[in-house]
Amino acid sequence: MKFRVLLAGALLTTIAGADPLMITVTGTANGQLGTNSFSSSAFTFILRTDTSLLKTESPFLSPLGLIDTPRGTPTTFAIAGVGSGAFMDDQEVFVDPNQRVFGGGIGFAHFQDIVLVSLGSPKLIGYDLMENIGPLTAIPLFVSNGTSFQTSAGPLSLSWVYSVSFAVIVNPAAPSVTPSITGIALPAGNPAAPVAPGTPILITGANLGTGSSDVPSITIGGKASPVLDFVSSSNLLVQIPVDLPAGNTTIVAAYKNQPSPAFSVTVVAFSPAIYDSLTAGCTDITGNRITSSHPAFVGTSVTCRAIGLGVTNPQMVTGVKAMTLAPTTTPVQLMLGGKLVQPDYAGRLVGSITDYSIAFKVPSDAPTGNAPFFLTIGGKQSNTVMLAVAPPAPTISSIVNGATFRNAPVAPNSFVSIFGTNFGTQDTAANIFPALDFNGVSVLFNGVAAPLYYVFGSLGQINLVLPSELPESGSVMVQVKTPKGVSTPFPLQFSLANVGIFRIPDPSNASRNNGAVLLANTAWRVMPLSMAVALGFAVCDPGSPYVACGQRAKSGDVIQIFLTGLGKATAGGDPGGAPLATGTVAPTSGNPLYMTLQQPSVTIGGVPAVVSFSGIAPGNAGLYQIDVTIPDGFQPNDDVPIVITMPNGSRDTVTIAVQGS
Repeated sequence: MKFRVLLAGALLTTIAGADPLMITVTGTANGQLGTNSFSSSAFTFILRTDTSLLKTESPFLSPLGLIDTPRGTPTTFAIAGVGSGAFMDDQEVFVDPNQRVFGGGIGFAHFQDIVLVSLGSPKLIGYDLMENIGPLTAIPLFVSNGTSFQTSAGPLSLSWVYSVSFAVIVNPAAPSVTPSITGIALPAGNPAAPVAPGTPILITGANLGTGSSDVPSITIGGKASPVLDFVSSSNLLVQIPVDLPAGNTTIVAAYKNQPSPAFSVTVVAFSPAIYDSLTAGCTDITGNRITSSHPAFVGTSVTCRAIGLGVTNPQMVTGVKAMTLAPTTTPVQLMLGGKLVQPDYAGRLVGSITDYSIAFKVPSDAPTGNAPFFLTIGGKQSNTVMLAVAPPAPTISSIVNGATFRNAPVAPNSFVSIFGTNFGTQDTAANIFPALDFNGVSVLFNGVAAPLYYVFGSLGQINLVLPSELPESGSVMVQVKTPKGVSTPFPLQFSLANVGIFRIPDPSNASRNNGAVLLANTAWRVMPLSMAVALGFAVCDPGSPYVACGQRAKSGDVIQIFLTGLGKATAGGDPGGAPLATGTVAPTSGNPLYMTLQQPSVTIGGVPAVVSFSGIAPGNAGLYQIDVTIPDGFQPNDDVPIVITMPNGSRDTVTIAVQGS
């Protein structure tokens, strides 16, 4: 909208102050609003602006001066018996304070267009918009039937004006705004259910403020009710006062000293409802929303958000967030898929003003799929939500060296054992390498399945050889996949080597740490005679080197130590060669031999031993072999220590039995 002020001989340059203005134009006219024609109908135009918004345009554009107001200045109209609305395009009001035209004039026009209607009056001589004037009433000086205004109710034009009045009021009183309440609703469950003390409700009405800092005061049953959220001028989220007694009462909204008519509401002790939306509802222990694509697994913890559960200990305070856990004083019962569930916690949600938290574990006998879930408190049942339930998913608790069962960074192409839960109920009867799957059970490294050796589902253990293509540093995400789901990724750290010597348990001495060691080119285990007897081995026969037995070694013997975790091995130990491909074994013939790039150091009885071979045992993948000669210089006995150390500092120790020469 624009004000145009015509001055005699001088350009208006300032209007002091910051005064609101209301200009009212009334009269009787013929015309058309949209498709409706009217005759001798009363009309009213009301324009509101502020003198602080006015500015003088260049005198070169208008020698008499123009004063602008921002586009969109609110201007409303009403045509009696026809319609009302708001002007959608710019308008002008001009004031002519000189004596050249009927002693002074005032008019209403389409912006930079023909004047719609104007009148003249000597009372306008010298008028400068700084004081009230009018209403000035007269037969109009001019009426244009060629000007059309776009309005919210359609085009508006006047073809004849019988009489017109103009009035300008400086600092008009703000229009009276009376708020109203037309309805309330709970944000969860049945929106029309009775409300309980402390619960949030959504109030619907009109004239309920303009923003979060300009809201009405709400009283419920005469008690102040805090506004939790300004949604719009017709919607507020408020809290029922915590200490409001049960019974029938009223809600009143007071805005700018104008109270709304009272709205009736019923308050009950309990009005339980469970949230069921994308932003609030039931979540797992990580805070992820339970959905059909992210179900709650049997045996896992679930937390649901609710309202209307009544008194807690300590009691909630109206408008104050819960700072500590505060369980309900009345027991809460849960039903999931027809199964009664005991909650682990039912009470205030820490950090919330109005909400409660219900925590429970999904029982082992809960039905899978979309299971109906509701709660009951004080004889009142909540709404029913559908909770997606899935069979127990696998979990990984640890991944350790397959020989030592120690938790340390592992090396590619080494044996590891994975421990966890829900790996199934079936066990492999034998080595299944290089199978990638056993009855739907597989292990993924960064999403890629690895060959399995043994799966003991009933024990929660999986043995496998790590793919040789995995890195020698950093971490890799490991997951166990079963028909019932995929485990949460488990980070596994890697290194160049993680030596682990395999052991043979001694039934006669549980503390013995005897290594898996053979006399070279035989099937003879190196161990004490008492251990051999306890294991049921026959006496070793020099004529039958490939018949399994157990006996001591002696200085000068070449022994073969079996272990894992020695790191990268290539054909002939070529530093630029490719490692043994995942899912394959080193040739049984030993042609070629896959030798480690890192050379181990070995001591026996504290004396360095000469290593003649370090590599992958022929016919195997993750099983390594070190061939050494037993030196002299230590005291022979049944528990002589062997220590193997890799260049990166990884080491392991076992014992063997060595007899005197």
